[in-house]
Amino acid sequence: MSLKKICLLILTFLCLSVFACKGRAIEYVEDGYLTIATNTPFWPWEYRQGEEIVGADMDVAHEIANHMNKKLKIKDMSFDALVIELAEKKCDLAIAAMSATPERSKSVDFSEPYFKANQAVLVKKNSSILSPKDLKDKTIGVQTGTTGDSYCDGKYKTSKYTNIIDAVEDLINNHVDAVVLDEYLAKNFKQKRGDKVDMISEFLFTEEYRIAIRKNNAELKKIVNEVVSKLTQEDFVNNKLTEYFSKEEQETEENNNNSAPGLLEQIKNNLLNKGRFWLIINGLLVTFKITIFSLIIGVFLGYLTAISILSKSKNLFIRFLKALAKSYVSIIRGTPVVCQLFIIYYLVLSPLNADRVLCAVIAFGINSGAYVSEIIRSGILSVDIGQIEAGKALGLNESQIMWHIIAPQALKNSLATLCNEFMQLIKETSVAGFIGVTELTRAGEIIRSQTLSPFVPLMTTAIIYFIVVHLVGMLMAFFERRLRQSDKS
Repeated sequence: MSLKKICLLILTFLCLSVFACKGRAIEYVEDGYLTIATNTPFWPWEYRQGEEIVGADMDVAHEIANHMNKKLKIKDMSFDALVIELAEKKCDLAIAAMSATPERSKSVDFSEPYFKANQAVLVKKNSSILSPKDLKDKTIGVQTGTTGDSYCDGKYKTSKYTNIIDAVEDLINNHVDAVVLDEYLAKNFKQKRGDKVDMISEFLFTEEYRIAIRKNNAELKKIVNEVVSKLTQEDFVNNKLTEYFSKEEQETEENNNNSAPGLLEQIKNNLLNKGRFWLIINGLLVTFKITIFSLIIGVFLGYLTAISILSKSKNLFIRFLKALAKSYVSIIRGTPVVCQLFIIYYLVLSPLNADRVLCAVIAFGINSGAYVSEIIRSGILSVDIGQIEAGKALGLNESQIMWHIIAPQALKNSLATLCNEFMQLIKETSVAGFIGVTELTRAGEIIRSQTLSPFVPLMTTAIIYFIVVHLVGMLMAFFERRLRQSDKS
């Protein structure tokens, strides 16, 4: 082939490459879907109605998806993780009543504003705080990562929360003096908890809500701005907010007609209305899924780690594995499980765009493996050395001695401690909500955000955990009794 033909082929290839790149100007996380990240609960912008995520922001998201002929996929997670989720290319947009700040703009781009919002101050009923001037030397409750947080930081003494409902509960219990939050959410609290809280008439500051877009995605930004411009002209967001507020006002009025509702009425409102109990059921199933698969990984890793640490081989590779196993146990036992969960989700598995439940399973499995390894190691060491010597005398090799003599007795000796690890793992999965997994605890939090009533959701969650852990304990006790019977026989 002549040089001229080679150059022509290269030029053709480059032209086709450029054309192909232009043809895919917008890169989507998942083909056929517009994937957005949001943070519930934040009524009326994004909140759960049964299993469905609704709100004014979600209505805007649906309009954008429809304009692009895409199906909408929603990821729910903590507010301070939204920008990270977007920057790590785990979603296409982040819509959560978010404002553009210099810090956020370093990681993501923003659309034109779609709503001008007021940040209100919620105080306790009959408080001496009547205006923002009275906030001096007071403790202010804010949600971490919000503009209310950044505005108050440095100006006032702040107490930071991952959930604004916790801040309001602390306000009611006199742990903070005021809470800064969105105007509409403040009005909702005043409607439902008007006997406990009040909203001062003067707003703290005004901001503009925008949609966060991944960096260097100019075509998507252009489309989003076109939709935002159209919705702004139609006064779309204000109409939706009026609709949500009127509906909520009507429901609140109906509930208030039943003065001092009894326990049964509270249970009905918190669990049975709007199919909320299915959130608890689905959350429990997710908790079981994470726990069981994590334990399988944990036992597998724990056994390998324990064998590596106990090995007395002088082989260079085995000694390397032994040092690696000791380091693994030391690192995992010395760091919090939440930190390990974030590292797995945002750093290790981020390039693979792995499912959040899978990330939780891997994180808890790795965490559990370190503790299980010590349990198995102690069980192996508890086997009398004479039995190992007897196995050698019978002509068994090391592998046969381990599987037929040591392992059964080690498992029996470690059963109670392994049961405790299983119980602990069930409860530890509650932190999976930090990466947006709707397990049992987060399901309770979602219900609490909808009803603004903490007692029934928290007690329901606690009772279910107690029942599950108690049943596991009873099952392990049954196995222990059977093992003792075999000892007698």
